Amino acid sequence: MDYKKLANEFNISQIESARLLTNGKTASTYLIVTITGEKYILKSMETTRNAIFEYKLAQHLLMKNKNIVPVILVTNYDVPFVQFKEDIFQLQTFIPSIDDKPPLNNVLSLYRLLQQSFMDFHDEFSKNNRFALATLWRENNVRLKIHFQSIYEAISPYISCLIQLDQREDQWIHGDLGHWNLLFTTEQSVCFIDFSEARKGPKYLDLAAIFASYLPKDLNQFDAYCEQFVKAYISPVYVQEFYETLLLWYVKGILSLLDHDLQKVKDPMLYFYNVIKMIRKLRR
Repeated sequence: MDYKKLANEFNISQIESARLLTNGKTASTYLIVTITGEKYILKSMETTRNAIFEYKLAQHLLMKNKNIVPVILVTNYDVPFVQFKEDIFQLQTFIPSIDDKPPLNNVLSLYRLLQQSFMDFHDEFSKNNRFALATLWRENNVRLKIHFQSIYEAISPYISCLIQLDQREDQWIHGDLGHWNLLFTTEQSVCFIDFSEARKGPKYLDLAAIFASYLPKDLNQFDAYCEQFVKAYISPVYVQEFYETLLLWYVKGILSLLDHDLQKVKDPMLYFYNVIKMIRKLRR
């Protein structure tokens, strides 16, 4: 990567170092440090259209709350990305954070604002659901049946209903709002990051991701946690629809685990299945 060109394009100080933070299937992120000590996050993008979309979304959210998401910088040519041959990158402000999950109440408070902000966001860009349940089921149901037959028999009767729910486009959503995309800032606020999966989808999918991120490992606490979670959210919730979306989240989780070493994922697979059984009891 041409770091001199990067610094010139964004009009920042000379870059002293770049450290890889994450290296995912669709994006990589780097911590950029300049010779004057300023820090930035450099994120790879699939397409220029994705980069423009995420910039527009971030600008919209920042108008609602200046601390809710990182600022995406624009170049000297007023575009929110830089391109090196076929590689496309976006530069964002670095948010100092605490290496811990933010308190649930803080997350839910800011999430309500995020959800409200999504409601008046408008863009014609249509993004695919990369983790569509229909695709996950088609690709993994045979493997699930062979290796975890009891789980297969339990979830297969309601897969079609969950696929219909997954295909709904109620409103804009983050799409991957687990704790890994939440920052607890040094000012003890919550910042949402990585909107690469943002799209129109089921309205409670992000809330389900937050729920899963804070669910205690001890499932004896499940009922109490559910009650606490719904009360803490405050905003009106159609509880049965929320529980249905929780089922969707955990079924997707089970099918996604099948892409990994089956011996290593056996315990989380059974844990997810136990959560599913508890959610189904709540829906009765």
